[in-house]
Amino acid sequence: MGRYIIRRILTNIPLLLGITLILFAVMHMMPGGPLAAYTQNPRVRPEDLEKIKHIMGLDQPVWLQYFYWLGSLLVGNLGNSLFTGRPVAEMIIERLPNTVILMGLALGLSILIGVPLGILSAIKQYSPFDFVVTTLAFIGYSLPVFWFGVMLMLLFAAILHWFPAGGMFTIGQEGNFFDLLWHLCLPVAMLSIVSIATWSRYTRSSMLEVVRQEYVRTARAKGLAEAVVIFKHAFRNALIPVITIVALALPGLFGGAIMTETIFAWPGIGRLFFNALGQGDYPILMAILTISACLVVISNLLADITYAAVDPRIRYD
Repeated sequence: MGRYIIRRILTNIPLLLGITLILFAVMHMMPGGPLAAYTQNPRVRPEDLEKIKHIMGLDQPVWLQYFYWLGSLLVGNLGNSLFTGRPVAEMIIERLPNTVILMGLALGLSILIGVPLGILSAIKQYSPFDFVVTTLAFIGYSLPVFWFGVMLMLLFAAILHWFPAGGMFTIGQEGNFFDLLWHLCLPVAMLSIVSIATWSRYTRSSMLEVVRQEYVRTARAKGLAEAVVIFKHAFRNALIPVITIVALALPGLFGGAIMTETIFAWPGIGRLFFNALGQGDYPILMAILTISACLVVISNLLADITYAAVDPRIRYD
């Protein structure tokens, strides 16, 4: 297993390098390029623009700029924001806990609700419960997430006044744990709705395939309790496709956090990315997109490792 992990990490290094190269090229092809924040400012004179270009190394060939950026990245230097002048790494670290809280709760809620619903739906196949869960899953899966978030805000914040419309804390309540949970309700609901629907459907499909296997019938014939048959024998083998969805959901949640944090004014990395996109803040965009690419690679690696832990038939040499 150790050799497999090292081999996977080594093979993913060229992949990450290729992704960063593509991202770097795309950023340079954006209107205005990395200097868009300055070229759109009428107060910046052409001679000032040339000085800025020289200071940032943008007067060098693009391939050389990429290697300079890559070298800085490898030592943890993500550059400085073009608007605030602050180190990008400092800005990301400052907002990272807020995004982790939001994504962690959404992930946990999705698993705690979606997986049990899928199991019960498979056990009670074609029952009224199964039809209700299936219908709600299709509705949740097909809902435009941004529309759902706006509707949540309109209903529960603007009309019923049950939850706040945005932000992380009420003014004067900074650090209040219960106030934080109150502000989290609507963003977490928006971020987890599609995951709940997806995981309930995949769990149901996987369980239906497993419960028909001979070893499950044998376990029942031995007189084992139904809970033991379902959770010890059937569910463990049904977990493999579900693990894939859960692992790949991490970068998906990270991407969904951009929209969620923007709608609910949540001070996380997603909102930072959205603001940087509107301002053309090139260093922030490059840093967050690179982090997202690393998250995809790490998620796939974790999924492969978890396969071996769940299914003893899988061995990595």
